[in-house]
Amino acid sequence: MKHIRLLAWAWTLLLVFLLLLPGTDLPEAPWSWTDKLVHVVSFYLFGSLWLQTYPHRRLHVLLAGIILALGSETLQALLPIHRSAEVWDVVADMAGLVLSLHVPVFSLFLPKSGKKSSRQ
Repeated sequence: MKHIRLLAWAWTLLLVFLLLLPGTDLPEAPWSWTDKLVHVVSFYLFGSLWLQTYPHRRLHVLLAGIILALGSETLQALLPIHRSAEVWDVVADMAGLVLSLHVPVFSLFLPKSGKKSSRQ
């Protein structure tokens, strides 16, 4: 479980870094909806990793994801990084979080927390 928590922290830090990366450093998206898909997948992974680490703290994971989504969009609007806050980015982030609560596909690839993997 410790390695999953480390992976959750690493993903969270990488996500914050990417969300606050200057807009001039971002590649051009091939389709208009690509950005929203990246938000959904990113927050799905965020939720899935933290839920794998703390399975009985669903509300805490959801609240942390909401704070991250709203905080990153607020900072994009306030910081001089050539990024703009978008309501649809927050909607996509929330969709990823909700998916992580209801579609535990990611947990198929990780051992359940508190239980030893049969591969050890």
